[in-house]
Amino acid sequence: MNSKISPVLLLAFNRPLLFKRVMEVLIHADVKKLYINIDGPRMSRPDDIRNINEILGLIDAYKQKMDISVRKLSENHGCKKAVSSGIDWFFEQVEEGIILESDCLPDRSFFAVMSDSLEKYRDDRRIMQISGFNPLDEMREGKQECFSFLSRHAFIWGWATWRRAWKHMDLSMSSFPELSKENMILTNDSLANKFMIRKWEETYKNKNNSWAYAWSYCLYKEGGYSLNFSKSLVENIGINELATHTKKSSHPWSKVKSHELCTPFELVSEQIDIKRETQLFYAMHKPRHKLIARAILDKIGGK
Repeated sequence: MNSKISPVLLLAFNRPLLFKRVMEVLIHADVKKLYINIDGPRMSRPDDIRNINEILGLIDAYKQKMDISVRKLSENHGCKKAVSSGIDWFFEQVEEGIILESDCLPDRSFFAVMSDSLEKYRDDRRIMQISGFNPLDEMREGKQECFSFLSRHAFIWGWATWRRAWKHMDLSMSSFPELSKENMILTNDSLANKFMIRKWEETYKNKNNSWAYAWSYCLYKEGGYSLNFSKSLVENIGINELATHTKKSSHPWSKVKSHELCTPFELVSEQIDIKRETQLFYAMHKPRHKLIARAILDKIGGK
């Protein structure tokens, strides 16, 4: 494993208790250089100011333990613009690095695994990111060997990438109108394929506040892959009513826990595993029965 931990970008907003838990893991993992991006407060939520100030106070204390650079937005930009511009800022400073949100709690081994993978695949242009989260959590029973695999599905709850990959990110998705005229195939599952194209179209038309769909479209456009692992190295500790997107504590992702990655891990195949791709999609997005119901409603003219 790489003994030198890559620079880390921590994306924060208004949840100081979760921020503190993640910061403690960073300190124990011996992270040397940390960049923190903080979105500004919402006008309608005066408690945002209090929570952001509490985070700033924590940062002042942590500066005694590591080298920290902070970018704080004076106004609220929302998830889409605040996160994407924060990653832009990060890669103005570094060539490669690890990206975490303040509700994503990684295992300590996460940082070494990400750093080692960034170095190992630095010049492999096929690979555009490394994912620490796996919604399938294939090691949950502990019966399989550790392995990594290539995927079209890029999970962003604890991940890493390079400047050479992020430079292709276009938040406006300006090429989508032209590319969507073609037969876009992300997966062999037609329902999953239609779902993703619909989400990309909504993102292009600013009907959602997601930077992540714009990034997944970027990987598709560039023919890139995510390097994923059989274990989930990250768990989301912020799944509740305060979350931006995933609010239900009963959500299946809340059951995915972080694990230590045993080593060494090998890339099991240079080819995409179609069965796993389908399983990953339905684990991360919508259950298949819901997409079938949506397709039926669309066919009969339902909304």
